[in-house]
Amino acid sequence: MKKYPHVYEKFYLKAPSFGFSKWLLISLIFVLVLSGFFSLHWGIDFSNKENLLKEIILSFLTPNFEIFKKYFFYSLAQTIAIAFLGTLLGAIFSFPLSLLASKNFIGHTFYATLGKNFIAVIRAFPELILAIIFVKVVGPGEFAGVLTIGIHSIGMVGRLYAESIDAMEYRTLELIDSVGGVRMHKLVYAIIPQISSDFISIFLYRFEINIRSSLVIGLVGAGGIGAQLIFAITYHKWSETSAILMGVVSCILIIDSISTSIRKKLSI
Repeated sequence: MKKYPHVYEKFYLKAPSFGFSKWLLISLIFVLVLSGFFSLHWGIDFSNKENLLKEIILSFLTPNFEIFKKYFFYSLAQTIAIAFLGTLLGAIFSFPLSLLASKNFIGHTFYATLGKNFIAVIRAFPELILAIIFVKVVGPGEFAGVLTIGIHSIGMVGRLYAESIDAMEYRTLELIDSVGGVRMHKLVYAIIPQISSDFISIFLYRFEINIRSSLVIGLVGAGGIGAQLIFAITYHKWSETSAILMGVVSCILIIDSISTSIRKKLSI
């Protein structure tokens, strides 16, 4: 190689150092996913299930709306309250984290990256796992649901808050820096006035999602209408199950339409 230095430089300087390992890793992941796909059991056994299937279908076509007079509206109000309080809790605690994860505010790439990674870790925990943990720690009920929704909302709301701060007009922040302003001045006179409407829109959007989540975590004992739903399913009360699902879907559609109209007005 010393005799032909140009050949040495051409080979070692232009040889891809990462390309081979990257494609090898992608190939291994593809093989693992493919092997897992073919290892799934796709057989469906309908033997001795036909009568149960007919019963479920007929019951769903004849919902028992008597539950609306008994417990539905009270349990639904609990679910909405859990979603709202959990979203509010998540929005409050995610705000300081979003400032830490914003390059426009913190002014340092390392701390901003650290804040974003911390928010990503919180977001990575599934809601059902959090619900099971909090039900074991504080007991079944609405408080466990609020804690679950609040902790999980920190991850998504904090990320969206940080992205809104980074996407805002930087000229105002530069003007504050030019007159000797500190971060608190940026927060009060630049960030909050410019993106307060974005914060409200994000809160409403997350509230929509958390209403659905409150229904799901109620299945593991975190309060709300989800607890009534799992009881109806467990005891094969399919007519009550159908009525609960119809009522919940109607409520979610109404709240979604109201929230969407409010967010459209905020974006004008």
